[in-house]
Amino acid sequence: VLPLSGALSGYGQPSQKGLDIIQAITPTLKNGDTIKLIVIDDKSDKVEAANAMQRLVSSDKVDAVIGEVTSSNTLA
Repeated sequence: VLPLSGALSGYGQPSQKGLDIIQAITPTLKNGDTIKLIVIDDKSDKVEAANAMQRLVSSDKVDAVIGEVTSSNTLA
């Protein structure tokens, strides 16, 4: 969940690029499991961030989440 658009996009877009680089360098874990990134734009909005996190946990059944890049959206 990243602010890829809106007022906080200056934080989210570089983070997205970093995640893309890391995945290109290390596409699998040491145990051989494949890493699949699911990125959701929270539009720099706390409600969108909370809804996106709920979706990832409830619907997408993710195993791990990389936290928000801004404290206000993390707290949401």
